Amino acid sequence: MNAEIIVKPAKISDLDTVARLRALAFGGNEIEARTYVESNPRYNYRHIVVADLDGETVGTACAFPTQMWLSGVPVQMGAVGGVVTHPDHRRKGVFKAMMETLLNRMAQEGAAVSALFPASHDLYQQFSYAAAANWRAYNIEAKNLPPFAEAEAVRPFEMEDLPTIRSIYRGGELSQNDGRLSRANSWWDHLVSKKYRSGDKHIVVYDADGVEGYLKYTLGEKNTLRVDEMLVSDDAAYRGLWGFIAAQPNIQTIEYVAPPEDPIFHLLKVPTDRHGGNRGWIFNDIYHATASFMLRIIDLTEALTSRFYPQNMMGNRILKIHDPHIPSNSQLVNFRIVDGRPDTLPVDAQPPQIESDIATFSQIFCGYLSPETARKLGKLKADDESAAWLGKAMALKPLYIHSGDWF
Repeated sequence: MNAEIIVKPAKISDLDTVARLRALAFGGNEIEARTYVESNPRYNYRHIVVADLDGETVGTACAFPTQMWLSGVPVQMGAVGGVVTHPDHRRKGVFKAMMETLLNRMAQEGAAVSALFPASHDLYQQFSYAAAANWRAYNIEAKNLPPFAEAEAVRPFEMEDLPTIRSIYRGGELSQNDGRLSRANSWWDHLVSKKYRSGDKHIVVYDADGVEGYLKYTLGEKNTLRVDEMLVSDDAAYRGLWGFIAAQPNIQTIEYVAPPEDPIFHLLKVPTDRHGGNRGWIFNDIYHATASFMLRIIDLTEALTSRFYPQNMMGNRILKIHDPHIPSNSQLVNFRIVDGRPDTLPVDAQPPQIESDIATFSQIFCGYLSPETARKLGKLKADDESAAWLGKAMALKPLYIHSGDWF
């Protein structure tokens, strides 16, 4: 007989076990793991579940509420992380039971979408999560960057700069830098706390006539500088911060996981990656495309009506989206857009004009996959007109979550 798996909300008394499981899976020690949970401004033990098997806690997972900005508006999101099954109890259904519990809980709590950073994509594909963004991982030789005179305006960060930096980040959300997560003031305080401004960690700002840019970076082994986060509201600030990076003494390699639209590619004197990589004849690597986070829609109607669509766009389509985990998403939906504003309407029995599975539709929803490509791959059914209409509606900039918000 299979043992019963019980997934339940964590209590304060479970935190030592949660810390032990996290330290076992992610490294570090139990004290650090517990301190991280207790001091984290984004979530607490109430967002954590534990899984018991034969009376022993053998798994833990977390889903906390946040907001992802899409089309210039915040969309309610459940952020899944800290998913651990003890190595001695894998392949017994513990992981599956925890994920099913989190999906149900996020649906009940009003999340429109959910995202996670996977250790393995295939683990989460079974729960209809799908890749949502490809980012560019650069390894830049320092001498491959040009100097900029604007670097002279870069200085160390001071706490008095924080309101301006928050405003710069907020401006990016409103200007449709899609994928950014909302940041509470308490989270900002954490991100610029002393531990991120001591030892090998540094924060600087561009201040020519007021703060217009911000850079967090870490100095690593082998004369490496890792760009942890860069925010700018001005072209000169972009040049100044990269000029500052290029001028750092003894730095040989600059590592940067960048959004696809970042123009750093055009700054390189020679379009090549420091570590090389020849793809035949004269084709050399410039950066590596890297899969980032996964996303799935939790509440289809809430997701469809939470974001904006192109101004003056009109029309409606009958959707049939198959979701094996959240049955309410599998109902027919009449999705209507009037002058860029969405709603959903009741539907009698009608043949769908657009049909897909929830994982594929989640990729279309966040702009990662076009309907035409999904149809070519056999993942979507729609005629030419409906595919084009849906593609116009769902177009977004590539999603990017800044590293300070990775979970």
